Amino acid sequence: MTQIKMQESKFLEKILNIGRKIIPKSLFKSAQPIYHYILAIIGAIIYRFPAKKLNVIDVTGTKGKTTTVELVNAILETSGYKTALASTLRYKIGE
Repeated sequence: MTQIKMQESKFLEKILNIGRKIIPKSLFKSAQPIYHYILAIIGAIIYRFPAKKLNVIDVTGTKGKTTTVELVNAILETSGYKTALASTLRYKIGE
């Protein structure tokens, strides 16, 4: 993590701690979904929208999803791509 990213992280942590002290818990709980959405947007802005650099393959259907995910993952890894997957059998990120 670069020095700038560490400073941004500490800054956000300080802001969140101040917000927790100021905002009543009942209001905080009702605002929590919005709070998570706002944090996601702030994180995306700070880290320059990393999801735009990802190619995602979504597998849907009734049967064969796990098998399809494993086969596609094996093909892409053999071709030299970095992969990640999530299925009912396992989660894998760049192993």
